[in-house]
Amino acid sequence: LHLKKSPNSVEGLNNLGAALMQTKRAPEALETLKRAVKIKPSHVFTHVNLGYAYAELGRPSVALDAFREAVRLKYDTPQAWFGLARVYFESNDTRSARTAWGILGQLDAQLAGRVGPAFLQTW
Repeated sequence: LHLKKSPNSVEGLNNLGAALMQTKRAPEALETLKRAVKIKPSHVFTHVNLGYAYAELGRPSVALDAFREAVRLKYDTPQAWFGLARVYFESNDTRSARTAWGILGQLDAQLAGRVGPAFLQTW
């Protein structure tokens, strides 16, 4: 409804992209989030959600770029560090994954705990 009134609402587009991801519609989410980034390149959470969409679509290098951009825009964004840790881990870059997980733990210990068990199995 919000997007019908304001089709260029970055918040609305970001929220729609996140909802599309939750319903396993990553290709549609990707297009929606790319549109939001064009409108407002400084919107941190659009980059975070874009990273998750690219990761879901099997494009880890582009996902990492999106998460890194989110961190560049606002270093203390736990969701971006969570995404970095996940993609590094899934890409078998254990060193970078550990670093991202460590920073995530300093920013949000609860969120880091969700990543932790997977790391502990491999160390």
